[in-house]
Amino acid sequence: MKPLKRPVRRGILVAHVAVSVSWLGLTVGLLTLGITAFISGDPATANAATRSMKIFGDWLVVPVALLALVSGLVLSLGTRRGRRLRISASSAKSVDARSPRQTA
Repeated sequence: MKPLKRPVRRGILVAHVAVSVSWLGLTVGLLTLGITAFISGDPATANAATRSMKIFGDWLVVPVALLALVSGLVLSLGTRRGRRLRISASSAKSVDARSPRQTA
């Protein structure tokens, strides 16, 4: 993969930061709903909070987490440093695979 041009990299970086902050905000919202469901004495409120958590978890958190992962991978593989780390990691794997395991 060729290194990303500066404007493209900045655009992906802005998207990555926005998605990651959104993921953090969703997690805080889920925590708030969970605490509300736990502390609430009203069964209807607890039920509504847990149903809301299910909707947020199924429809928002997973796609946002995957977007954060993909944008982070694109950023890391689109830079010279990221490509060097990928090459050094694959070299370390091949060295580890060739070295015999010693058992005591």
